[in-house]
Amino acid sequence: MNLLNNKRRKSQVKLDSRLGKKKKEESIEAENLEL
Repeated sequence: MNLLNNKRRKSQVKLDSRLGKKKKEESIEAENLEL
């Protein structure tokens, strides 16, 4: 049970970091457009 939760958490962290990277890039692009 615990092992399954760990796997799920790891994949969730991967997804979150991917989404975070995308959001960061989008906000950088938005800032560049404003300049």
